[in-house]
Amino acid sequence: MAPDTTIFQFLTYPNPTVDQGGHETEGKNKRLANTINRNYVNPVRVVEWTEMKDLRVFREVFGGKLFEEAHREGRELQRPRVRPQDCIVISRKQTNELLNKWNKEIIMEALDPILETYRPLIWAQGEGLDGVTLRAPQSHPRKTQVQSAQASGPKTRKYKRISLDRLNPDSGSIASYPDSPSEKGQEKFLKVYKLATKWKSHWMKERGVIDESGSWLGLNNSTSWPIKQAFTYCVKFLCRYGCIITCEEAFLFRVRPLDENPGSEDPELLRERLAENGLLEYVSVPWGNHCQSDPKGYNEWTMNLALWFLHVVAGNSSDVQWKYQDLKEETALPSKHLRLQDQALPPVEEVPSDNSENHAENSSPLSSDRSISPVREVSSKAPENESQNKSQSSNGKVSSDDIAPSDPEQSLDEKTQSDGTASPDIGAPTKRKRRREDPKDQISTEADDDEILTRCIPKRKKRSNLMAKPTTPPRADQ
Repeated sequence: MAPDTTIFQFLTYPNPTVDQGGHETEGKNKRLANTINRNYVNPVRVVEWTEMKDLRVFREVFGGKLFEEAHREGRELQRPRVRPQDCIVISRKQTNELLNKWNKEIIMEALDPILETYRPLIWAQGEGLDGVTLRAPQSHPRKTQVQSAQASGPKTRKYKRISLDRLNPDSGSIASYPDSPSEKGQEKFLKVYKLATKWKSHWMKERGVIDESGSWLGLNNSTSWPIKQAFTYCVKFLCRYGCIITCEEAFLFRVRPLDENPGSEDPELLRERLAENGLLEYVSVPWGNHCQSDPKGYNEWTMNLALWFLHVVAGNSSDVQWKYQDLKEETALPSKHLRLQDQALPPVEEVPSDNSENHAENSSPLSSDRSISPVREVSSKAPENESQNKSQSSNGKVSSDDIAPSDPEQSLDEKTQSDGTASPDIGAPTKRKRRREDPKDQISTEADDDEILTRCIPKRKKRSNLMAKPTTPPRADQ
């Protein structure tokens, strides 16, 4: 099997033919039934996602650079191997295995070449999120309760809280290069796997889930539960994008509240309004779509191409907002390398080089210890300074300026006297004690400070015994 040379060619390759048993399993088999949970919430409207109708947005997003990247030659993209027994799908478990073995591997293989350039999401299960609750209105009261409430006057409507802690998708996507530690492992593009014989998107209108305008009709049947399930996951994790994947189609969608932006950035308010008045825009991509001719003239989404595209776009921005700009207006985030180069390094503090004589005269004994000061490098011109000192010592006198100030290790006994005459040891060759470089000397410790204080503060004499006899003075005749 020869590898594909472009990402577009790789993502438009046909999906394998799937054997689903030759009939729909719409019976009463609970093992194959869709998941039902009373805590699921539903969108108010479900409409077609017009921007994702064809590949026009793919050609225009990021200034057309992503489309050029997908058609760049010279790549070696290897398709995963699928055996005939892997294509027999008559249960949810077999559906999950095929989608992970074929579609997931293809998406990840096509994302690897652009990870550092576009920072897309990667197909991986995100971490759970605890403590998320929604308010739910109480069930409709009976007629007698309504009449008693009207007789007693208006009352405040009570709400109970429902927990979403145990609700998690089948799979998802996380950031390839998180911007913060809190973003690491955060769910950003959730996925729900379904058996193709149990759910199809065109059943929404055929079976009365939504009307022709897309308004939700409130029916609870096998077709509505998967939509409510996926939508609830978006509400919990505040994910902008999600999908329902079967072996016949990819139901890709985007969600947001229908309300106008109230001017608040509170995520809890955003979650509540999304749950109570949410919009779901969708596009359905058939499993069988593939490119048979010239890739440049192909203008339909394939299942893998659409999933790959949303992984890239969601890597740029994936959180729920009150309103979105057009997809073609999206601007790619800077690559990993550019972000590292743009990070400003902290300024380096320059330590001023003080004159050794002034430093010795003005500094206190506590600050003169060499274990506290930074390690200084020995100058490479030390032998030349020694020869100059030797020649100047023959004159008998030497000024303080003639001593090289680059000798920080020179002791006070070797410095010139205050009257301008040189000390007796200057005329003779001096043996400079070079400081031994020891890692322990480079670190100031509490023990070193105690030793300094001990050397600088004279010891106090012990008090004589009060009961001791006074010493008698010597006699004059002695």
